[in-house]
Amino acid sequence: LLYNGIDPQPFRAASTRGDSARDRFGLPATAPVVVAVGRLTLTPDKGHRELLRAMASVRRRVPGALLVIAGDGPARPICERLVEDLDLSTAVRFLGHTDQIPEVLAAADVAVVPSMCEDAFPYAALEGAAAGRPVVGFRVGGLPESVRHGGTGLLLERGDVNALADAVATLLEHPQRRASMGAEARRVAEAFSIERHVQRLLSIYHELASAEDA
Repeated sequence: LLYNGIDPQPFRAASTRGDSARDRFGLPATAPVVVAVGRLTLTPDKGHRELLRAMASVRRRVPGALLVIAGDGPARPICERLVEDLDLSTAVRFLGHTDQIPEVLAAADVAVVPSMCEDAFPYAALEGAAAGRPVVGFRVGGLPESVRHGGTGLLLERGDVNALADAVATLLEHPQRRASMGAEARRVAEAFSIERHVQRLLSIYHELASAEDA
C-alpha cells in the first residue's frame, strides 16, 4: 500500500502567518473561519451542498462564523444559489481556483473535507492536517486513514448534516481542543510526507527486483 505524499513545509510555514493570510483574503481577524478545499462537483459528489446546509446551523451557534470555499467547478452555480436560499450570503466566500492553499488554510480555524464519494486518499485532509488544523469530514473512502477521530479531527456518518454542523460548531467553540487536535494533526501529517512516499516507493521497487532476481 502506497499512500499519497505531500510536502508539509509550505503548510507549516504559512500556518505561522494566520493574520496576514486573513488580510490577504479580506477575512476579519477575529472571525471563526471554516475552510473547505476542493473541486465543486456533483459527480463525484464532493459534499459542498451538505456543508452549506450544515453551515446554516453552525451560524446559529456561532453567529460570526465564516465558510471559505477554495476551488471551482460545475457545481459552483448550484452552491451559490443554495447560499442565497439559506440566507448565507454574508457567511460564505467563494475563492474560486487558487494556488495559495497553504495561505488559505493558515486563515482557517477548522478544515472540512465534506466529500460524499469514495475518495481514495484525499489530499485536502493531509493539507489541512499539515497546516495544523483539525479536519472534519464524513467517514468515507480513505479519510479514516488520514483523520484520527477524536485525535486529529472528527469523522461523521456520510451525509449526516446535523452531525457535521455539531462537529464544526463544537470545535469553533472550544479553542483549546481545536489547538490540541491541530497539533496532533500536524504530527500525523509528517508520516505522509513526500519523502516517506518516495522511500516507500523505492522499497517496493527493491522488493520486486529482488523477487525477480530470486
